[in-house]
Parts: sequence; structure tokens; C-alpha cells
Amino acid sequence: MSYCILCFDGGGVRGIYASLLLQRLSTHHPALLAQADLLAGTSSGSFIALALAAGLTPERLLEFFSVDTAKQIFRPRYFNLWRPRYQQSQLKKVLEQIFPPDLCLKDLRKKVVIPTFQVAQMRAPCWQPIFYHNFPDSPYLNLRVLDVALASSAAPTFFPAHRGHIDGGVIANNPSLVALGLAVDPAGASRELKEIVLLSIGTGLGPHRLPEHTEHWGILQWTFILTSGCQVEFPLLTVLTEGDVEADARIASSLLGHRYFRLNPLLPRPVILDAWQEIPRLRRWAELVNLTETLTWLQQHW
Repeated sequence: MSYCILCFDGGGVRGIYASLLLQRLSTHHPALLAQADLLAGTSSGSFIALALAAGLTPERLLEFFSVDTAKQIFRPRYFNLWRPRYQQSQLKKVLEQIFPPDLCLKDLRKKVVIPTFQVAQMRAPCWQPIFYHNFPDSPYLNLRVLDVALASSAAPTFFPAHRGHIDGGVIANNPSLVALGLAVDPAGASRELKEIVLLSIGTGLGPHRLPEHTEHWGILQWTFILTSGCQVEFPLLTVLTEGDVEADARIASSLLGHRYFRLNPLLPRPVILDAWQEIPRLRRWAELVNLTETLTWLQQHW
């Protein structure tokens, strides 16, 4: 019998794009969520994975990724190069609407794995990736879901680190390989590779472009630049969180073959993670995606 994994990339406000694709898929193929054995998510994708594992519906996720919610989260402080751009308290307040304060990983209805990166821990000899999961022997079973979500979404420069952890997107913005590793691990699902089926849903492939002449760029330019459209972009953070996304997809595809499907359409233009004004446009783009190929794959493999 197949072991079904459902993965969600990170992407800030582009989580609405992934959520709407999910809602459309689950409407046409109800078994998508019912038969999912493992849910994986990074950063805003962790909100989706954890919410689904807690029993929330895709429709509720669409409410969560609304313009009003995003405006609450991305309420900027006064400009200050020495502090994160946004306060974690606003994000926490919003997450508490879907994750009760006493909800722990052990309480979730489905298995999950959520990547984060640990940068500060007295007992740890060095920086290290942390993959929070709720399989029976997990040391993380009593962790609050709220804390896991805050840790996985603590994007550097945007939000403060949460208890020494930062955004899982710096190591695995596409959590497919993390989920695949846990599925075959004896400490996880202990399945054989040939049993695994994996659907990976992205937040849209941004057509990012940098100026041609970057050979003389220093710290300042790689940290942030002003585009021709007078928008601030963060090249280094974008490379860190999105550069490995399609690389991981290629590796997962090589390992699983036809049992792997990647749904990550090209967006008409880039959308940075805090651009809440773009949410209505993201919704329209998601509605226009042709899901025929994805639904055919689901009918054959899921």
C-alpha cells in the first residue's frame, strides 16, 4: 500500500497561492487529504501542514491567508537596520487563532515534519537543522504547535529568531527531501522508497531577475536593493530560501520517478514574502492554473 506525503513550500503571503491550489485539488479529489499519511511544510507552508494535521479545512486556510490577516502580521516598525522588520507578537496573535496555546505535536491527527534551523542553543556544539516531527519516538512530542510554527517562519531580517531557531527556509524551503528522509527512517515511518508517493505544492516560481553586473556587489547590495519599480528586494535571503527549491524537487523526482509530482507554476512576476497587497492577484493567478495533469496523477497514484 502506498505511503502518501503532501508537502508545502514556504513563501510568506504566497501561502494563499498554495492554499487555493490545495483547495481546488481537494474539491476534485477528496482523497487527497483523507489519505495523506505525512504532511510537511516550511515557514508559511508549516502553517498549512500543521493546520491540516490539526483538522482544519482548506477553506479555513484561505481565511487565514487573507489580506486582513497579512496586514496584521506585516505591520512594519519604524525603520531600523538593527532590528527585525516586523514584530513576532503580531504573527503570534494571528497564529493563536488557528493553534490553541495548549495544542502539542502529539495531539495532531496526522504525522507532520517541520524544518527549522537552530542558531543558538547552549547545549548544541554548532548550528544545526532541526526537523520537528510527531512520530512515536520523537523528542518533540510535547512541543507546542504554536512554537513550532513560529520557529519555522522566523525569516531572518523579517522576524526575530524564536527560541534560538530561524526560518526552515534557509535549509529546506521545499521540504520534500526532509519528508522523504523521515518516511524511510526507522525513527519515522520506516517505509521503502518504492512505497512512497509524494505531491509537492509550491507557492509559485518567481521569475527573479538581478542586474547583470553583480561582480562588484558587497554586503549592502546583497542584503537589499531597490528595483526599477521602487520595490525593496532582498537578494541574499531570496537565494537562500528559494535557490534550493527546484534543486530539491529534481532530486526527489530522481528518487521517486513517476511517484513524485511537483506543482509549482511560474508566476507572472515575483512576489516577495511580505507583499500583502498582492494577495488578490495571487488568488486570481491560482484560480487560472490548469490542474488537469495534477488531478490525473492523483487518480493514478494517490
